[in-house]
Amino acid sequence: MATNPTTANLISWWKFDEASGNAADAHGANTLTNNGTAGFVSGLWNNCADLGTANSTKYFNRADVLGLTVNAARSYGCTFKMRTELSGADSIAKLFDNRHGSNKVQYTLGYARVSGVNKVFGGRTRINVADDSVYYNSDLGTAAWHQLIVTFNGTTQILYLDGTAVGNSNPNTGDGTGVFSDGFGIGASNVGDAYFTSAYVDESFAFNDVLTADEVTWLWNDGIGRLYSSFTGGGFMMFSS
Repeated sequence: MATNPTTANLISWWKFDEASGNAADAHGANTLTNNGTAGFVSGLWNNCADLGTANSTKYFNRADVLGLTVNAARSYGCTFKMRTELSGADSIAKLFDNRHGSNKVQYTLGYARVSGVNKVFGGRTRINVADDSVYYNSDLGTAAWHQLIVTFNGTTQILYLDGTAVGNSNPNTGDGTGVFSDGFGIGASNVGDAYFTSAYVDESFAFNDVLTADEVTWLWNDGIGRLYSSFTGGGFMMFSS
């Protein structure tokens, strides 16, 4: 058994089902601008966004923070399959980047190579001060779909990979430094200046509450994932397609 979180606290759900153009929000009004002309191909569910095998231009973004305040409870996730495995020099590939400009704070999901070790990561960062994200060693490869989710209750953040909690921390909730504006991005930094990801991106989402472990399990659905329409059932559901 796994618990359907329902749409009660869902902010946005991006299906990436388009054939071209921008990415519509299936739940809210947070349409994402398609930068660099990202394509769309068959994905885990219907279509997905294709960011290419050597991405340096393609990403989706908005110039806001989806209505979230800086230290409020939140959960966010991205379903993806890498098109190019990380290797060689250190690098960072961002899947999800939510920046609070007035506080100089980011909430991210991504994949990184650090000193020859590949790691998934997610969580809170004080820009130009400290990265308080959770990291977990993992070689994702290019054959399988994955799902990264972070939950944050204002004190503790938990990183989930493919429905399983792989780490947690209590990040410092202070501010960063510098001059930044609000922004949200998928596939690179929220303004597309760095950290481009070479991947397929499918069902992605943001909630303004803390998903439980059972709700994360429901979203992963044993690797099958979920459609936005799956939420209408409510309550408890067995794993199903």
